[in-house]
Amino acid sequence: MMNNKSAVELVHEGTRFISNEDYQNAVLYLEKALQSQCHGNVHLNLVRTIYQHLGKAYFHLNNLEKAFHYQKNDCILSRELGDENSEICSRDNLIYTLKKMDRFDDAIKCCKNYIQLSEKAGKKIVMARAYYGMANVHHMKAKKEINTPPVGLNADLKTIGELNIALKYYKMSLEALEETKDDVEKGRTNGMIGYAYYLLGDGKQAEPFYMKRLSIAKQYGDKAAVLRTYINLGHNCILLRDYSRAVDFYVQALTLSRQLGDVTLEGQTCYSIGSTYAIMEDYRSAVEHYNRHKEIAQQLNDKIGLACSLGLLSRTYLKLNEPEAAKVHARKQLQVAKESGSAEMKLKAQQNVIDICGVTRDDVNNDDHYINGDSTATTNGGDDEQDKLTPEFLDLIQRLQGRRLNDQRVDTTSPQDDAVAANDEDNLMC
Repeated sequence: MMNNKSAVELVHEGTRFISNEDYQNAVLYLEKALQSQCHGNVHLNLVRTIYQHLGKAYFHLNNLEKAFHYQKNDCILSRELGDENSEICSRDNLIYTLKKMDRFDDAIKCCKNYIQLSEKAGKKIVMARAYYGMANVHHMKAKKEINTPPVGLNADLKTIGELNIALKYYKMSLEALEETKDDVEKGRTNGMIGYAYYLLGDGKQAEPFYMKRLSIAKQYGDKAAVLRTYINLGHNCILLRDYSRAVDFYVQALTLSRQLGDVTLEGQTCYSIGSTYAIMEDYRSAVEHYNRHKEIAQQLNDKIGLACSLGLLSRTYLKLNEPEAAKVHARKQLQVAKESGSAEMKLKAQQNVIDICGVTRDDVNNDDHYINGDSTATTNGGDDEQDKLTPEFLDLIQRLQGRRLNDQRVDTTSPQDDAVAANDEDNLMC
């Protein structure tokens, strides 16, 4: 049946499959259409369209090499045809794919050409997008080098330099946007400037940009963006050690996550609230929110998130001078950690049992002994460091701002916040 169709019909079918997110079939039809152009009259505009759609389909199939191949062909052919709008679109796609491939230096070269094209075109919205693209590449390049929460003075000069370049281009993008009516892009760019300052450890500079992001999101009724911004503002307040305000923002995020039915974000926000209350030494409130985090982890069958919750609860019960409850939760944490298959979580849980139950490493290796609670060891009274701003909490905040939660999570994916846009902007494929 496919053999009887013209190239135009094949392309039409291919784009229909893309619209339906059936990328495998889209590739079959589009490649057949491309083959037909190799054996007959060549229509360059049609070929360019095929390249564009094949790039998009392969990107969604996570075949980035092939996506890059067709996007590059699309770019070259668009330039040969003198179609500046198509060339701009293809460069946008190329940059996005290169970032996904961690080919940042190549993406930067592509951004430079993109900026030249946009400035030549003289359209502010196109210029803003080009500057944003350059900023985003440098932002991602820096994030790849950051393994801890807000870098501040702890980062090497190269990473700080990348973030400062990102800030420069984000601000150029925002300046260009001021001459347009695209408030949605203004909001997103303000959020990214805030995040770049946050990564630099400059919470005071970050806050007004986050607040502007919040204002625009509220203005347009974008509840998902409002939710993400509340969370980012909470994280920023932790950076500033303004814990009461952090709780306020987290609570607003929690309320909105429940309204939107986003259970994953609800769980992650409960974790943040619980940890902030622990820092403030309000351990009863911490237990309340850790328990909700635990319930959601159970609901989502997230073993690592559940193990994390149990560990947090065990240490918090020590602070409440309830050693038996602490021991029960520590043993449960180890049991769940074993079931999760995570060697890292298992090691953490084993150490927690040793610390809380007062047993030895040999005791921990005897499953019946520690899981069934046969230990007669006594606790040291819970003189741990949870009342401090722990590296674990800061690390979670950093991970919440990134692509995945590898630890202390409720689900395997992080919220799609403005920080995630540093990695995954809203689908930029043209």
